[in-house]
Amino acid sequence: MQATGLKYNGCRSSGGFTLLEVLIAIFIFAIVMTTVFGSFNLVFMGVNDIEAGMGRYDAARACLNRVLLDLQAVQLTMKPRYKPPGNDGAPDPYRIVGDTSDADSETFGRLRFASLAHVPIGQSNWEGVAEIVYYVEQDRAGRFVLRRTDRLEPFEEDREEISDPILCDRLIGLTFTYFDAEGNDYENWDSESEDFGYATPAAIEIKLVLGTEDNSDTFTTRVRLPQCRSETNES
Repeated sequence: MQATGLKYNGCRSSGGFTLLEVLIAIFIFAIVMTTVFGSFNLVFMGVNDIEAGMGRYDAARACLNRVLLDLQAVQLTMKPRYKPPGNDGAPDPYRIVGDTSDADSETFGRLRFASLAHVPIGQSNWEGVAEIVYYVEQDRAGRFVLRRTDRLEPFEEDREEISDPILCDRLIGLTFTYFDAEGNDYENWDSESEDFGYATPAAIEIKLVLGTEDNSDTFTTRVRLPQCRSETNES
């Protein structure tokens, strides 16, 4: 018995892609890659922001710790030794004066007081009461920096020096707020002024703003002074 052979003459697919299919695939691939690289950029930008924020945090912590140490060792002339200044009398060397100063077109807080927290420089090991001044100035790069004056007795007239060490840079804002014994707050203070009853503040709040105009962080702390001179009506 002879077998009958069957033949199939239909068309076979070549397995290739049309031009339209290739273009669609390229378009989809471009969208995917754009999304992936965009996500990477967001991640890297986030990492940079986090690192910058951590750097500001470390700088602010070191700066505020230094301020706290200085204020916790503040030295005051207490009653009955303290006498309000006369017309021709010299100012109290242990006075507390908080005001503002201008750097370029910006205004920053400025604080002057006396403290036992002197920091020797170099080979010096002298100790004693030092005049501490915190002030802001603009550096050569146009950035604002916080400097710290530290001079042992006898104190000279208030003056800043370019050699004063920098506590922190990239400063945007610095304010001091002063509180009396009743908790009232003031933007400035002068313990040699009759307006304040020749008293010293009971606490001082420090507010630092570090970073740039577009990306900044604010740090605030408050310290209660270990001693406080109450108001006096003496003249």
